[in-house]
Amino acid sequence: MKNKINNSIENLFSLNGKDSSGVVDFNSEMNTFIQDYDSFIKEFPDSYQAWFIERTGEVRLNKENIFSIDYMEYSYTGGAHSNTNISFTNFNLNNGDEIKLSDIISEVKQNDLTKIAEEEFRKLKNITPDADLGQAGFWFENNQFYLNENFLIGDSSLVFYYNNYEITAYAFGPTELEIPYSKIKNLLDEKSILSNFIK
Repeated sequence: MKNKINNSIENLFSLNGKDSSGVVDFNSEMNTFIQDYDSFIKEFPDSYQAWFIERTGEVRLNKENIFSIDYMEYSYTGGAHSNTNISFTNFNLNNGDEIKLSDIISEVKQNDLTKIAEEEFRKLKNITPDADLGQAGFWFENNQFYLNENFLIGDSSLVFYYNNYEITAYAFGPTELEIPYSKIKNLLDEKSILSNFIK
């Protein structure tokens, strides 16, 4: 179980995943990154830009049978600005599996969760209940709010994270949407991984 979780986390930090031997070779990845930069400078010798890539991880929850982390990548490889990407991963400590949203709230209640989340989203962004999301500057498909799969199980809330460009322009930044457990506890059934976590 421990190795399964460690392998998943190791893969998060890898550009290319494991090689044919089943090992992540970070030295090789570092060298490839440097070689790509050297090739760029040879092609554009007058460029003064400096490339960089930084990856960090943080344990956000280690409680009961749940282990949650966030992973951040901050990089610049050309273009108008640097990029930041944050992803959350939650693990079931009983078996090492990644926790899916359906492990928290059953498929039949996902629409109810989305409705609650949209209410919280509109409060966060100061959008009235009847306002058009597209006109407010958001890019949801078919102009319908949706939850993505990038969520964190926290102490007191589910946190959904939309990275830059995912639902709005870069200038507006990312969106971190918290849904307090008090708002969704009625959606949990006895099979939910949070059933013993939320009292």
